[in-house]
Amino acid sequence: MRTLKTKEPKGRPVLLEQFPQHGQLLPAALTGSVLIGSLVLAGCSAAEEKRQTPTTGTPTSEASEETQDPENVTPQNNGSSSDGLIDVDGGYTQEEQLAELEIVVEIMQEHFGDDVATINGEPWTAERHDAEVAARPRGDNLYRQEVRFDIPPQDLEELYATAEQIAEELGLTENINNSNGIGPHGRIFYGAGREEGRVFLVQGRSSERASNATYLTRHSDHETVIAAYERVVDKNRQEREAEFGPDNPRQMEDLELDDGEGSD
Repeated sequence: MRTLKTKEPKGRPVLLEQFPQHGQLLPAALTGSVLIGSLVLAGCSAAEEKRQTPTTGTPTSEASEETQDPENVTPQNNGSSSDGLIDVDGGYTQEEQLAELEIVVEIMQEHFGDDVATINGEPWTAERHDAEVAARPRGDNLYRQEVRFDIPPQDLEELYATAEQIAEELGLTENINNSNGIGPHGRIFYGAGREEGRVFLVQGRSSERASNATYLTRHSDHETVIAAYERVVDKNRQEREAEFGPDNPRQMEDLELDDGEGSD
């Protein structure tokens, strides 16, 4: 009777890592097929997981209304404001707005002299402005500070170049539609700061006449700005009542004339 012998499998036996406890030996070809199949399945699982995991870049159609609304997007300037003297990202509290005005006034004084900014004939100071000048209301409880400047007569081309320099020093982006030097009517008009929420305007009509400039801070509804506005308005009201009160008939008569009564 012949005894059947089992042939040895071709190839080098390999111990499968998947079954270390059994120590089974399989042909290398079969082992390779199993490993390739495992890698394919692992790749499919990873692809499925990646497909289901949200990416960091949210599609526009799925973005929140806040990010899609252009009113909620902070304007991006051209970089000229990054090295400026004023904090274009601040300026919301009364203290911050006064500090900003102080910087602007100092720069204007360096270029045009100490008398370029005054309050009731007195030199401009942040303390005097805080005590005597009310912010400008815009509505919706928004307010902004303003300083006006009287610039001595000078060459308009030089004045325009100086205005450009001041805007750059402050860190304000130039507005569009400026006169780019002396315009067709012999005047200059330079504006900057719209992109930063500010107003810086310089206007001149003649080299023989005084020119004027204006600076306004950003609008703010901060409680300190509102409180300062109400304080100054109330103070001015009390002063007018004392000046034109019933104890001063002559002043009351002048007030009536100012209101149009008694005139032809």
